[in-house]
Amino acid sequence: MVVALIHMKKFILLAIVTICLVSLAVWQSHPSPKNWERITIGVLAPLSGKSSVLGEDARNAILLRVDEVNAERDVKFSVRFEDTQSDAKQAVSAFAKLVRVDGISIIIGAGATPEILAVAPLAEEKDILFITTLSPSRKLSEYGPNIIKLRPDLENQSRLMAAYLLNEKNSTRIAVLYDQGNDADASAAEAFVGYLNEKGIEPVINQGFIANVNDFRSLLSKVKTLSPQAV
Repeated sequence: MVVALIHMKKFILLAIVTICLVSLAVWQSHPSPKNWERITIGVLAPLSGKSSVLGEDARNAILLRVDEVNAERDVKFSVRFEDTQSDAKQAVSAFAKLVRVDGISIIIGAGATPEILAVAPLAEEKDILFITTLSPSRKLSEYGPNIIKLRPDLENQSRLMAAYLLNEKNSTRIAVLYDQGNDADASAAEAFVGYLNEKGIEPVINQGFIANVNDFRSLLSKVKTLSPQAV
């Protein structure tokens, strides 16, 4: 389950960044006393720490798309990155620097959910346009129009994934594995299994694991003996 969701994040990242920049263009189309010839976007991304792979993917995708947009448009974008270090407290500090020091009023949040949830209330308080790309948390929907969540709720994604396996792949022997130390993963697994149960299906295994353990051979051997059609 976790592996599938991680890959999904990477596959949709370029599309999400494109939507981000389109959203920014629409936002800036309203009359304003500011000079819109060059728009500086702040980006909060985990460029170091445990989520650095996602942060590097985000940086590369954003820079690629900005170059493409700048080649096509009169209004030019520039980007200022701040490293959240895969940490919620550091994300708050990075946000404060972008707003107070750099004077940026448009920020893309490309970090994990804990980082995004730490920054979102501050962005609303400071009237900052905050566009989140990867976090699927429902809590983000509770904020005002300045907080834009591009990724659907994780629970909905999980139910769609379960429906796809049942309806398109005819898979009924399904193993569910999730990071038991991650609330988002646990909620996703619960929603996934809930959909299966509604259709009269029980997973062959529904088990959490500890993410920082390096040896998963015993767990995978156990799963293999159950002969699942999907994991």
